[in-house]
Amino acid sequence: MRYFKCCPTLKRPLFLLFAVAIFLGPVLGTESIADRSAAPTAPSTTLHPTPGGNYTRLLKKTDGTYASQYASRAFLPQNGKGPRIILISAIHIGSQPYYEELQKLMDAQDLLLFEGISKHPDDFKKRAEDPQLKSTGLYGRLAKALGLVPQIIAINYNHDHFINADLSPDKLRQILEDEVKKGGKDGEDAKKAIAQFQELTQMLSGEMGGLKGALIKLLINIVELNPSMRDMVLLQIASADASGNTKGISPRLNSLIIHDRNDAAMQVLREQLAKVPAPKSIGIFYGAAHLADMEKTLVESFGYRSDGEDIWLTAFTFDPSQSKLKEKDIKNYTAKANLVEEEPEDADAGKKTEEKAPAQK
Repeated sequence: MRYFKCCPTLKRPLFLLFAVAIFLGPVLGTESIADRSAAPTAPSTTLHPTPGGNYTRLLKKTDGTYASQYASRAFLPQNGKGPRIILISAIHIGSQPYYEELQKLMDAQDLLLFEGISKHPDDFKKRAEDPQLKSTGLYGRLAKALGLVPQIIAINYNHDHFINADLSPDKLRQILEDEVKKGGKDGEDAKKAIAQFQELTQMLSGEMGGLKGALIKLLINIVELNPSMRDMVLLQIASADASGNTKGISPRLNSLIIHDRNDAAMQVLREQLAKVPAPKSIGIFYGAAHLADMEKTLVESFGYRSDGEDIWLTAFTFDPSQSKLKEKDIKNYTAKANLVEEEPEDADAGKKTEEKAPAQK
């Protein structure tokens, strides 16, 4: 946050931008809860012998560039009876080629359960037809400023085998309001979560007014016009903690966004597994912050085991040689990431199957 030491007031809105980009997930038609693209790159694979590994990484390539990557991980039933389940992680703004690769992976599954907070379960499927659902809100503005595209635009949800496995705004509100009624410490925590979630949803829809709303717009304009700021935000996103314990968000809101919604998705999965015949393959498409908890549930409650291999897709790239950021600043940002060094033999193999992706501008 070196750029904002002179104005601490900007730090909170900047944090909210990061939370929207990597944490909350796609939202359609949500009212207040109180009422530069990279060229295609071939997916890389990494053996994953034990469950619980990261679903995000920052790959430092042998040419000195960085690739912000997100994993998809397959699981098989330990007793041999049941479908193959693949957890497909995502970031909510990325390059068009990245979402094209994700689309292929999702379309290949017999059934796809997806993340998406909306008033009605089919709103994501109807988005192309309903003008009221077309707005991309803050996602669209932030993605444009970074030279990327929002997930909500890039992914085609209108398939028969796609099922919304998320909670509605009304259900999220009801969960918290029920806790407020019970009183005590849990009730106070729920009150704080309601206020903070209201702030996030207002910002997502572009309805945030006052000083914070003005500062958000100012920040996005600065990011779009200032290459160094743009690079700084890209590195912040690439280095962000995807554990579901985002700093600045209250513990109850963390739990609501991650665990309550994950529980809803796992309930939909149970219902689908109970059908006869069950699908042969099921994909679960959620933000990266959700998947460590989902993996734990698959292993401990559903009796699944990791299939042993991850598929890593590059959401965007960063080239230090094309950036005006100082080397020490780049090191500071990348030091916070799950940084992985590309092996020379991997780079040589990649050159045979893919063209080098240009860095984000």
